Amino acid sequence: MKIRLVTLLMLLFAGVIALAACDSLGLTPTDSESEGGVEKTIYVGPEMVDCVGVAPQQCLLVKENPEDEYTLWYQPIVGFTFEPGYEYELVVNETVDPNPPADASSIQWTLVEQVSKTPVSAETDTTATTDTTETTTTDAAAETTTALEGTLWQMVSYMDSEGATQDAIATPGTEVTAEFTQGEINGAGGCNNYFGSYVVEGDTITIGPIGSTMMLCQPQQVMAQESAYFAALESAAIYTVGDNQLVFNNADGQTVVSYVATEPLSLAGQTWIMTFYNNGKGGAVSALAGVNVTADFDEKGNLSGSAGCNNYSSTYETDGDAITIGPALTTRKACAEPDGIMDQESQYLAAIQNAAVYSIRGNDLELRDADGSLMASYRTSNQDVVNALLLAALGNVTYQSEFTASGEAPLQDGVYTEEAAPDSATMTTVMLTDDVAYGELSTGQKGAAVVLVTDPGGSGTFYDLAVVVPQDGQLTNVATTPLGDRVQVNSVDIVDGNIVVDMVQSGPDDPLCCPTQHVINTYALEGDELVLVSSEEVTDTEESAGADQPAEPQLTNTTWLFTQFAGSDDSEINFAPSDLYTLLLNDDGTFTAMADCKGTEGTYTVDGNSLTLELGPSITLYCGDDSYSDQYLLNLSNVVSYVFDDNGGLVLNLMADAGNMSYVAGDSADSSDEEASETIVGVTWQWVDLTTPVETVTVPNPEAYTMTLNEDGTFNYSADCNVGSATYTIDGSNITFDLTGPTTLAFCGEESLDQTFLAALGAAAIYFTQDGDLYIDLMADGGTMHFTAVSAEDDTAAEDEAVVEVIDVVWKWESLTTPVEETVVPTPESYLLLLNPDGTVSIQADCNSGGGNYTIDGSNITIEILFTTQAFCGEESLDTLYIQSLNAAAIYFTQDGNLFIDLFADSGTMRFSSVEGGA
Repeated sequence: MKIRLVTLLMLLFAGVIALAACDSLGLTPTDSESEGGVEKTIYVGPEMVDCVGVAPQQCLLVKENPEDEYTLWYQPIVGFTFEPGYEYELVVNETVDPNPPADASSIQWTLVEQVSKTPVSAETDTTATTDTTETTTTDAAAETTTALEGTLWQMVSYMDSEGATQDAIATPGTEVTAEFTQGEINGAGGCNNYFGSYVVEGDTITIGPIGSTMMLCQPQQVMAQESAYFAALESAAIYTVGDNQLVFNNADGQTVVSYVATEPLSLAGQTWIMTFYNNGKGGAVSALAGVNVTADFDEKGNLSGSAGCNNYSSTYETDGDAITIGPALTTRKACAEPDGIMDQESQYLAAIQNAAVYSIRGNDLELRDADGSLMASYRTSNQDVVNALLLAALGNVTYQSEFTASGEAPLQDGVYTEEAAPDSATMTTVMLTDDVAYGELSTGQKGAAVVLVTDPGGSGTFYDLAVVVPQDGQLTNVATTPLGDRVQVNSVDIVDGNIVVDMVQSGPDDPLCCPTQHVINTYALEGDELVLVSSEEVTDTEESAGADQPAEPQLTNTTWLFTQFAGSDDSEINFAPSDLYTLLLNDDGTFTAMADCKGTEGTYTVDGNSLTLELGPSITLYCGDDSYSDQYLLNLSNVVSYVFDDNGGLVLNLMADAGNMSYVAGDSADSSDEEASETIVGVTWQWVDLTTPVETVTVPNPEAYTMTLNEDGTFNYSADCNVGSATYTIDGSNITFDLTGPTTLAFCGEESLDQTFLAALGAAAIYFTQDGDLYIDLMADGGTMHFTAVSAEDDTAAEDEAVVEVIDVVWKWESLTTPVEETVVPTPESYLLLLNPDGTVSIQADCNSGGGNYTIDGSNITIEILFTTQAFCGEESLDTLYIQSLNAAAIYFTQDGNLFIDLFADSGTMRFSSVEGGA
C-alpha cells in the first residue's frame, strides 16, 4: 500500500531481554538481614519445568509461603543441589548486582541452610502459575486460547494512568507487541523488551508480574506509554479474540489494551542495526555509541553489512529457526576512533559465526548460540515498517456502502462480495485499493483515509473515500463519501487535518469511459460526514500541448545517433542510425562519443546556437580501412553551431562551411546508460588482449583472467592464480573499478600477467561493446583492454569442473603463508584433507583424526571441523594450527595440480598437494 506517515522518526535501539528484578516474583525479604545481603526462607518444588528466560531452559519452582502457588525462578541457587521428587525448605542470602550483564538477572541467591528435604508423591500438585497445561476449559475457550497463542499482536490502544484510552504512538521503531506461548508473554514495549507469565481459564486471564530490560528512550512519551502499557497488562482480567483483534478488559469491564494481529518481519529484506553483541568474555555488551554495525540478509543466502570500521560479507543458511553463518570476508581498513571500535568489530564477527538459532519479535532480531546465549541483537532500520493498524487491519473493517443490501461491506483481506440481487449470478464486489493515507484528522483523532472501489455487477465502477478511526478498541469506518464513477485516483494525503484527493474525473463533455478533468478535492471530517471544502481544477497545459505537437528536442541528455554527413559540394555519406556513431552532451559540460570501435570524451561550450567540442583522449583501436571513425572525430572537433530540423533531429554545422552532420534522437541518457550497463552486467568476461600506444599484449590463457560485474555494484575476478572481489561504478560510458576488496595474494610466477591485469582495471576510464565483445579504455590514453564473453554453459561447466578437481582427492598440507611468515610443514603426509562428494570433510591432523562439513560456492569455500580425537601429539605438532586454519577457509583455487585455500581477512594461504592414488 502507498502509506504516508506524518512522522518518520527512528528511536534509540532496544536491548536484549534481561530477567526481572526480585520484586517481579512477588517475594519479599524476611526480617532477618545479614551483612552483604538479606536472608529469607523459600520453598522449592519437586520438579524443574521448561521456561524461557534469556534462552529456553529449565526453571526451579519457588514460593515464599507454603500456601502460595509456585512461581518460576530462572537463576541457579549458589551452593544448592536440586534432586527431583523432593520439596525443599531453604534459607538463602539474597544479593543485588547493580550492574548485571545484559542477559543475566540482577538477583542472586546463595544457600545458607537446607532446613528440610521432604519426598513428594506423584499426585501432589506443583503446577506453577505459568503452567496452563492442566487447566480445564470449555471447547470454545480452548479455541480462543489457540487464537490467542501463535500470533504476533501489535498494540492499537491502551488505558493510561488517568484511566483514559490512548492511541498507540505511530512512530516506526516504537511499536508495542505481544506474543503468548505456553504461559509466557514476551514482546516489545516500544523501548524495552519485556516478558512475564499468564494464566488463562475460560475467557479470564491473569498476566504478570511483568519484567523488562532497563533502557531509557526518547522522547519521554515513549517511556510514559511503556509504563502505562505494563500496568494495563497486569490489570487485565477478561479477554476476547476475533476478527484479527485482541482486547483485554479489566475486572470493571473497561478496555485496558487492544491489539491487531500482524505478520512478523522476515529475516531477509531488512537492514538490521546491531544493538548488543557477545564480546566473548562472558556476556552481551551494548554497541559503541555512534558506531553503525549492520546486517543485511538477502534471499540467496548472502550476508553483508558494516562491522563498524570495515565492510564484511559472508553466507548464511536457515532451517526453521536454526541459522548457520559462515566466516566473514572484510575490507582491510584500520580505524582509531572511537576507542575500542576494532575490538568490537572482531568480537562481533566472531560472535555471529557462533549463531545457531534466530528469533524475530516486532522490530528486533536476536542471534543465539546452541546453548541459548545471546550472540547479537539488532533492531530494524526499515522506514517502511509502519503502524500495523494500516498493514493488517484496514482490509478487515466493515465499511459503509450504498451498493450492498445491508448498507455495509464487511471486508475480509480487502474484499467483500455478495449477490447483486437475490438468486442472481451477478456479484457485487467491494475492494480496498492501495490508496491510503494516515495522520491526524480535523477532529484531532488519528485515523486513516482509504479509497474503496465497487463493481455493482452492472455498468460503472464506483469509487468512495472512507475514513477509519479506532473507537473502543475497534477500527470503525466513521464517514464515507462518493468520488465518482470510473475516476482515476492519483493520490490521497492528509494535510493539516484535511484529506486531499488528487484525481481525474469526467468533465462536462467527457464520455464516462474516458475522464480528462484533473481536480484536487479537499475534504474535512465533520461529525460522521466527509464535507467537500474545496475543489481545484488543474489545467494540464503541457500535457494538452504535447498531445498535438511533438516534444521539444533536448540538446543535452539525449543520445544522438549519426545518420548523414552532407558536404558543401553536395556530396553525402549516409549511415543507418546505430550506436556505432553517437554523441551525448551531459548537463555538466562534458560529452562522450563513439566512432565505430573508438570512443572519446571531452568538454563542450554552448552560447545560443554556437557549439564547440573539445575532444579528449580516444580509444586507440584500428577500426579497419573502411571505417569512418577518424573522419567522424575530426568533424566533431570542427563543429561551430547547431540547429534542430523540422523533425526534431540535430544538425551540427562545421567551420568554414565544410559541411553538416545530421543526427536523430536515440534514448535519453538515463535509459541509454541503463541499457548499456545491462549488456555487460551479469556476464563473465575473459581478458583477451591489451592494446597500448606502443604494443599489443596478447593474453596466452584468457580463461585465467576473468571478471563478472554483479548488479549490486560488486564484481568478482580471477587474476591468474589469485581471486578476489571489489566494487565498480558506471556513469554513462564511464567505468571505474575500486580494487580495495578482499583478494588472495599468491605469487603466480614470473610470466604471469596478474599484476598487469589488476593495474589496467585500476586505470579503467571508458567502456563500450562491439560485436558482443567488451572494450575498456584506460585513462591518460594508456591503452584498451579487450574482453570476450564466456557463455553461461561454459561458465557453469568451468565452475563444476573446478569443484570436481578438489573433491574426492586426498590432499596433504605443505605450507601456510601469512603476511609475516611462511610455515613449512615438516611431515605433510601427517596432515591430510579429504572433501567428500556428500558435503562432509575428513581430516588427519598429525596423531589425531576428525571430520565435519564444507560448502563450496563458486570460488568460496567454508570448512567446519566438528569433531576430532584429542590425543597429545607433542610440543612440535602443528595439529591445532592446522584445524584453526581450516576453520578460517574463505577462497580456494588450484594451480599446477596444487590446492590453495585462502583464509578470511587475508590472514594467510594454505597450500596442499595431492596424494598419489587419490582417495
